[in-house]
Amino acid sequence: MPHSAAGRWGWAAALTLAGLGVAGAIVWAATGGAPWRAGAGMAVLGATAATWAFFAGLALARGLLSFAWAPLGVARTFLDEALRMRVAVVFVCVLLLLLVTLPLTLDPGSPLRYRIQTFLSYTLGATGLLLSFMTIFLACGTVCHEVEDKRIYTVLSKPLSRGAYLLGKGIGLALLNALLLCVAGLAIWGFTRLLATQPALDAEDARAVAEDVLVARKTLAPEASAGLEEEVRRRIREVETNDPAFVAETGRAAFERQVRHQVELNAHNLSPHQRRTFIFTGLEQAVRDRAAVQLRMRMRTSGAPPNLELLMRIAFNGRERGIRMPVNAYLVLPVPLEEIGPDGRLELTIVHENPLAPQQTFETTATFLPGEGLEVLYAAGSFEGNLARALAMQWIKLIFLSGLGLCAATFLGFPVASLLALMVFVFASSSGYLGEALEFFGENTPGEAAKLLAAVLKAVVGVLAAVLKQFSRFAPVDAVVSGRLVEGGEVWACAGWIGLAWTGATGATAWLIFRKREVARGAS
Repeated sequence: MPHSAAGRWGWAAALTLAGLGVAGAIVWAATGGAPWRAGAGMAVLGATAATWAFFAGLALARGLLSFAWAPLGVARTFLDEALRMRVAVVFVCVLLLLLVTLPLTLDPGSPLRYRIQTFLSYTLGATGLLLSFMTIFLACGTVCHEVEDKRIYTVLSKPLSRGAYLLGKGIGLALLNALLLCVAGLAIWGFTRLLATQPALDAEDARAVAEDVLVARKTLAPEASAGLEEEVRRRIREVETNDPAFVAETGRAAFERQVRHQVELNAHNLSPHQRRTFIFTGLEQAVRDRAAVQLRMRMRTSGAPPNLELLMRIAFNGRERGIRMPVNAYLVLPVPLEEIGPDGRLELTIVHENPLAPQQTFETTATFLPGEGLEVLYAAGSFEGNLARALAMQWIKLIFLSGLGLCAATFLGFPVASLLALMVFVFASSSGYLGEALEFFGENTPGEAAKLLAAVLKAVVGVLAAVLKQFSRFAPVDAVVSGRLVEGGEVWACAGWIGLAWTGATGATAWLIFRKREVARGAS
């Protein structure tokens, strides 16, 4: 029997899971093999398969690390150490438990597409969050504890540079996260496909599962209207002339963003009886692949009753038809492929008629917000490929968190290093929201001292949000849940920004600090 930590854990897990697997099979057989009547059996079998896959992958990872190179030896030792640390075991158990039990909590009376989307949202979000916390604690703990326990003396007394030591820790963390993401991804994919075998509520629900959820759809927004840039420049000149104090108080960059947003919003407004034409390009692939193309619309109004419907006429390349358009609700319409030109161009005209409610007498402006209010979608990939790209982006972000935790551990003790890394992680994850909220921060602050403090705080947080905004930008969970394509270019951009630039800078900083540190003095 193997004497390594991984070997002991593997044999213990094998004996335990063999019994669980037999029990699950018995429950499965006793219920006639109906998967969702055998909920307990499914959970046990899922946990068994996922844990077996984890230990099989762990054995493969150890085999890959058996070559004679110093950092690989450190990585192999780290994998054994990670299994001995309670924090890693707790995170792995919680993750597996969540993945196999969440399908049992979904309401069978709700539409099937919502059940699948709920499962994907919770499992993908929880996987990223749990692995992020685990990575930070492991990265900080593996260095800090070796320094505090003075095991670092034995490690660095060998022909091993400090750079190779940190690199080995990073490789071990990257392999462990890759393994856990693969296991989680397989579990998510398997349970999603099992959920998809359940009966849908109706034909529309079944269509939505196949065409809106378990697919990767490319999203196209309408081209900017002609003269938009000129209108933006004209509005900027007008405000600069009439109210220069407002420009100075708002800030040049924020002022220009506000003007552009307002001009774009006006270009998507329709007053009663107004007609607007929107142009979509780039649909050549949809025509070639004979893919299903959809127009997705969401209309907003000001001061109208919540249940109001407006009468609209829409035309694809001049062919009009009437529709009933609800307020603040999505309306999805199929787009016939014959309406798309051979150059992939689709011309959409919308005419705002009258409210359908007889008691509605005031004029209501309909607004299709840029980005979410008006878009064309078509199938451009598979659900499996989309899920794989999303997990790849999450792995790249975990590699950065590994470097961040190792860097903090090179000059801080475990509690402070973990807290610092967690703060950076939370700030980076919310940097997109913070960047938007800062535009309105401190506007009504009373007192000169308070205004000065607010301005300093706004500047500092603004710089940090601008630096870390890429982390929140690469968040593919919503795309997978809504069946939108996670672009391959986004994965490469994530690898460039976070995998190379950020992780490289963090790793170089960790090496510069650690090579100068006197480890005999312990952690600071």
